[in-house]
Amino acid sequence: MDNATVLYSKGFNITIPENTHFPDQNTGTWRSRAHGWFVFLKPLPPGDHKLYYNVGVTGTGSINHFEKTLALLFIF
Repeated sequence: MDNATVLYSKGFNITIPENTHFPDQNTGTWRSRAHGWFVFLKPLPPGDHKLYYNVGVTGTGSINHFEKTLALLFIF
């Protein structure tokens, strides 16, 4: 697929407040980064569009293969 791109952000500060919903997190301000894969599409014509995106990862641990298919419905 030639329209999938991996992006990395520059470093930024993230603050986890004292009243976080995750009690075992360390609160305070920390340095962080973002990383993700993004798929860029050409503009779609008006109407309903169902897109499927399949990703698979092969590893060497006890879980040897992971595969997930996402179905996204766009209505314009």
